Amino acid sequence: MESLSEAVEAVTQHAGGRPLQWREWKQQLMQGGDALSSDEIAQLETILAARGDPPSMKLFLDDYADKLAQYEATRAALRPDRLSLDAAPEVASVRGCAILSAEGDGPLGPQQCTQYRLTVRRPAGCRLLLQPAEPQRCLLLLLWRSSDGALLGVVSAAAGGSARLDRRLEPGEYTVTAALLREPDRARAPPQRQLFTVDPGGEVRLTEAYTAHLRELFRLWDFDASGGLSRDEFSAFNELTAGEKVQDEEWAIVGANFETRNGELTEAGFVRLHELEAEDNASEPGELWLSLTALGFGPDLAPRRVAGFQLTVRCEAADAAELTVGGVAPLPAGLLRRLALGGDAPAAGWRRVTLEHAVLVVLVNLGAAPVRAEVDVSRCVGCRPLVARPPRVPPAGCALAQCLLPERPDRPWSVEITVDAVPDQ
Repeated sequence: MESLSEAVEAVTQHAGGRPLQWREWKQQLMQGGDALSSDEIAQLETILAARGDPPSMKLFLDDYADKLAQYEATRAALRPDRLSLDAAPEVASVRGCAILSAEGDGPLGPQQCTQYRLTVRRPAGCRLLLQPAEPQRCLLLLLWRSSDGALLGVVSAAAGGSARLDRRLEPGEYTVTAALLREPDRARAPPQRQLFTVDPGGEVRLTEAYTAHLRELFRLWDFDASGGLSRDEFSAFNELTAGEKVQDEEWAIVGANFETRNGELTEAGFVRLHELEAEDNASEPGELWLSLTALGFGPDLAPRRVAGFQLTVRCEAADAAELTVGGVAPLPAGLLRRLALGGDAPAAGWRRVTLEHAVLVVLVNLGAAPVRAEVDVSRCVGCRPLVARPPRVPPAGCALAQCLLPERPDRPWSVEITVDAVPDQ
């Protein structure tokens, strides 16, 4: 949208021209995608609340023209780099994945994520763009300062959409990653697919489905999209599947026995390595499934607890920043607390974090006894809750009390909740 006036007109048309209460108008505007960001909506709400909340769209248009002009100026100030960043040169485009732990629970449970080091050499506007590889998966794009862990930005991407985070960054080191939101798995467990066959002569052959899966797996772990797995990439893969990093001698053995190019393991070499692994485990295929389960795949080889993504970084000047793969690591400790305490202090011990494709309700237990969070979502429209059972929050602890996603991202949805912290009996 070029101006807030255009945004207002678009939202009014989307609502069928009927007068909208301010809360409705705000929610409609959030669904506009390219209209306003959550930060901008919060700024608009602050400006309007300071001068009286308009009860309808008509009053807003007729009686608050000065506020409209005032906010258009504020909106321009909120995006000083928008025009320049649209044409900003690309610093890097990389791949990654997020893998939820099988033992964890909750929408934002324990997980391993590809993390990146963003080095900013001089003050510059930077744009981070996250594109999920699989539809119907919700990912959070996170940016924090490496020195003190201060969370600088979080946005969401879902259902084939993308997440964009624009920030003016000072010189220093930053960490970028994406986290996967866990959704309840209500489907029945599918039958286990066959990974290989053994002919009468004892020769082991990988099935077409498993071979295709390995090729996709190779591309998922080729973080820099170079066409090969570097030692660091293969070591990160091996650490998740075998529990240990690749040592010098082991990497030398890989290079001597499997196809490599420019010092990196090729796709053909990666598939051949797994062929030998299948031969070694022909009598115990469960060993292969242990690796696949650790990587977040189900018995049908479909991604159950894993999601791939593409991360693109742009900067005002290409030489002002550098992005490098830092490896695969757990989400930082205390992430939920940083979400809850970021910006304003949480009201009554909880904070609602509104993103483009998700609403997070984070509860901080400020008391001396354990509590459970009870979140009433009965007045929400067009969205689905991911938390079925209220979490237990210990004293001074923090928990994701509820996570709400739209039923259909292309349809309007609204969130109206109440939150209570009740003693844990």
